[in-house]
Amino acid sequence: MNETEGGPSAAITRTSAVYEQLRREIIQGALLPGEKLRIEVLRTRYKVGGTPLREALNRLSTEGLVTQFEQRGFRVTPVSADDLLELTRTRCWINEVALRESIGRGDHAWEELVLLSLHRLSRVPVVVDSRMNREFSELHRVFHGALLAGCGSRWLMDFNDLLFDCAERYRNLLAVIGEQRDVPAEHRAIAEAAIERKTALAVGLLNDHYEKTSKALLRAIEAAHITSSIKSCKCKKYRYYCWRVQTWNEPMRIVRYARQGRVGLGVREGDEVIDLSHADRELPNDVADLMRAGPDAQQALNSAAKTSKARLPLADLNVLPPAMSCGKIICLGLNYIDHAAEGGAKPPEYPMIFFRAATSFVGHDSPMIRPNCSDQFDYEAELVAFIGKRGRHISRADALSYVAGYSIFNDGSIRDYQWKTSQWTVGKNFDGTGGFGPEFVSAEEVSAGASGLKIQARLNGQVMQDANTKDMVFGVAETVSLISECMTLDPGDILVMGTPGGVGAARKPPVFMKPGDVCEIEIGSIGLLRNPIRQEAL
Repeated sequence: MNETEGGPSAAITRTSAVYEQLRREIIQGALLPGEKLRIEVLRTRYKVGGTPLREALNRLSTEGLVTQFEQRGFRVTPVSADDLLELTRTRCWINEVALRESIGRGDHAWEELVLLSLHRLSRVPVVVDSRMNREFSELHRVFHGALLAGCGSRWLMDFNDLLFDCAERYRNLLAVIGEQRDVPAEHRAIAEAAIERKTALAVGLLNDHYEKTSKALLRAIEAAHITSSIKSCKCKKYRYYCWRVQTWNEPMRIVRYARQGRVGLGVREGDEVIDLSHADRELPNDVADLMRAGPDAQQALNSAAKTSKARLPLADLNVLPPAMSCGKIICLGLNYIDHAAEGGAKPPEYPMIFFRAATSFVGHDSPMIRPNCSDQFDYEAELVAFIGKRGRHISRADALSYVAGYSIFNDGSIRDYQWKTSQWTVGKNFDGTGGFGPEFVSAEEVSAGASGLKIQARLNGQVMQDANTKDMVFGVAETVSLISECMTLDPGDILVMGTPGGVGAARKPPVFMKPGDVCEIEIGSIGLLRNPIRQEAL
């Protein structure tokens, strides 16, 4: 695609997309410290023009994640003792200011946030198979953010996020070093001191926590265990950088569509969809069927995506739900604290499970149907997780390896029918009430467990729900593990992960969707699902 096509707004979108992808890969270690970032290689890898790439790299250089060298190119900023010391000093200083403010200003809700984030963090291992556990990394970010969340300063929080990302590259090295520390006990002591308003103690413990990590890393760097070896080393222990929880060979976005009477799967690249059937007519035409077909079919899809010459304009396609042949459609209720609270309930101690039927699904840009028997048609923004391989009694540590990817759901609910009995099934299963799509996004495209993503519902452009997937009571990994205690999870099953606060039924007066409305659900890194609302035909 020519980088000037689509005008300035399209160019900004391409720059932002490649910036986010590069940033994620640098922080997670997929791009190694000191690695050269060659424009021609990156253009092929990310399928984007040179201008958006250079703009993205320049943005990353202002954050210290990328370094320009010899005026001719870029490289991932190397790890070094000096940089680590400066980073640690800055974090201690900024976090002390923010933590003091947070302790002084934090209310009961802040205390609950700290305790909940500590509880979630304490249930996951730091290291799995000699690699830093990505779920721990995400929950670790949430915990440290919760400690400072009461400070009331957006600037402090934004700066803290930047410093956390810079520190993440170093923190990943702890898996290589194999240092033995009781990190959960350190976190618990910091949280307890903060909640008890022991400011000096909490600040001291937090700084000590950072300094212990820094000293361990300095020993490794100064002994040349990392800097001189990591780029050339081929052994599994050091190549943890390239580890990803994955079912797919490559990151991709798969669209299920109908065109000229035929249903197919395609890989979306920008505003175009690669027609996979042009290269392999034996491929399934449903993502759930693709999951069940196993690694051979998934490899065939990867190959077809690389070899197919047929590209279809996305605007010309009727986009369908990614999957209609799901074996199990497992939904969670009250899985965000604020949603439970707005309904007068406490957060559940065990996932509240109900099932949905595929006859309720509609695709992106297709109308969701308000039934003639009710005018209480409510919206619910939700994350979808696709199961990619069969499993039972799955551990938390292994759970994300069973998740192939993600999508978006609008769990349209007929409230008066939902509340007719203690079981919600009927109100959740009217035909054509559940928006699903617009595409399947492989797990490599997003953060571990899709945690830390902004989730939002908009009705006719007005924001109705605005939250973050990190606020789920039961995250994706924990949900997979708990459900697998009682039932086998099969390829093609999906988990619909619950909705945050802000639903229409809880508003005063209530706000329900009506014919002519347009509801949009957007989740960061995954996409935007849009559905108009239409009345049921007589």
